[in-house]
Amino acid sequence: MMRDEKCNISRRAFYRTVVRAALLGGVSITTALLVARRNPVAEAPCINKGICRGCGVVNGCGLPAALSYKRSSPSPFKGEGRGEGEI
Repeated sequence: MMRDEKCNISRRAFYRTVVRAALLGGVSITTALLVARRNPVAEAPCINKGICRGCGVVNGCGLPAALSYKRSSPSPFKGEGRGEGEI
């Protein structure tokens, strides 16, 4: 039987193509996962009628009222507000 002339590719070139395709697929999947990943708590509607004090999800909440509450509430460590850069 004769070999098909269209498939005349070296083993090294074949493996190079396979590795490139695998890397491209991995980068594409990773990018898609990072773009699609969202914080469901931050995007969910308020579950406690806008009352942040005593809410169980306030630490992970990204709603404006919760962010304001976290900045103005006393810190359990220093007795100060939880503004930017404070612990």
